[in-house]
Amino acid sequence: MRRMFRKCGILLFWVFLWYGLCLGVDNRILLASPLETARALAVLLGEGSFYATVGVSLLRIGAGFLLGLAAGLCLPAAEDFPWRKSCCPRRWGLQRLFRWPLLWY
Repeated sequence: MRRMFRKCGILLFWVFLWYGLCLGVDNRILLASPLETARALAVLLGEGSFYATVGVSLLRIGAGFLLGLAAGLCLPAAEDFPWRKSCCPRRWGLQRLFRWPLLWY
C-alpha cells in the first residue's frame, strides 16, 4: 500500500511539474498541458489508424534494435577475417571504420 502511494506521489509530482512548465511557457504549440494531451490521446485511441501507426513504429524500433544487435555481434567477429586487412589498417579496427561516418552526421 505504501509503495502505491509513493508511486502515485511521484506521478503527481511530474504531472504538476509538467503543468507548471506549461503555464510558464504559455504556448500551446510548444508545450501542451496534461489535460489537453489526455484529451487528444482519448480521441486518438478511438481511431484505427492510431493503432496502425503505433504498430508500424514499434516494428521499426524492433527492426533497428535487431540490426544494431546483429552489427554488434558480427563486427567484432569480423576483425580477424583476411579481407579486413585490405579495407583498413589493424590499428583502426573494423568498428572504427564503420563508426567514423557517424561523427560527421
